[in-house]
Amino acid sequence: MTTHYRALSDIRSASPFATPPRVLVMADDEAVVAAANLVQHLESIGADAEVRFASDVTRSYREHLHPDAVIVAGSRGYHFTQDNAGIARVLRDAGR
Repeated sequence: MTTHYRALSDIRSASPFATPPRVLVMADDEAVVAAANLVQHLESIGADAEVRFASDVTRSYREHLHPDAVIVAGSRGYHFTQDNAGIARVLRDAGR
């Protein structure tokens, strides 16, 4: 039996995470662009990130998603409400 190995993508091979952490980025209407940029950056470092409007994220959705980190993006930047994957450190090291 022959085993075929796949090469890691450039992003996954350079990622500081063993497995992609699930990240929920919540934003209000004024911070949609900043939140989308943050999601793009998170994905570039190997995270599985998505952005949602804060008003649309219910407790049951968060419990269903089980995110490793929750970030609230605002007009003055962002802050973490949950970080079980060390993403704050990785962002800090990347200068974000």
